[in-house]
Amino acid sequence: MGTTTLVAADGQTERGTSGSPLSVNLSGTNVTALGPYLGAGAGSTHKLISAASTNGTNVKSTPGALLGGVLTNYTTSIRYVKFYAKATAPTVGTDTPIMTVPLPPAAASGATNVYLADIFGSYGLKFLLGIGYGITGALTDGDTTAVGAGDVSVSLSFV
Repeated sequence: MGTTTLVAADGQTERGTSGSPLSVNLSGTNVTALGPYLGAGAGSTHKLISAASTNGTNVKSTPGALLGGVLTNYTTSIRYVKFYAKATAPTVGTDTPIMTVPLPPAAASGATNVYLADIFGSYGLKFLLGIGYGITGALTDGDTTAVGAGDVSVSLSFV
């Protein structure tokens, strides 16, 4: 087995044997990067096309892991998908996200995709309380800029 290194947004680095969990504290909320997921049973999927709001959504109300997914921006403006470790739908702008994923503006030729596997490779991201997200038009944690209907689509795989 080799060594796996995970670097958090705050610069904290954790190392461990490949295939074993690595824990790191992001924005004060404990999450765990999982080794390549080989768990028994099928995962679940979630899909949403944005409404004209911040789209505060609860994907799973119990502990779970986000395994992958595709986030798509159909607009010519940057959008942000913010993930929350919560058992209920997040209050976007009040709750603190544990991860914010910027979605680059769409090119003239079509939509722009962000693949979550590109962010954490074959590792999942474990949420100890539940999995939630919101979508906004600005970066700050307290932002409540609503996106438009159909601006963004979210497709997730989780357990």
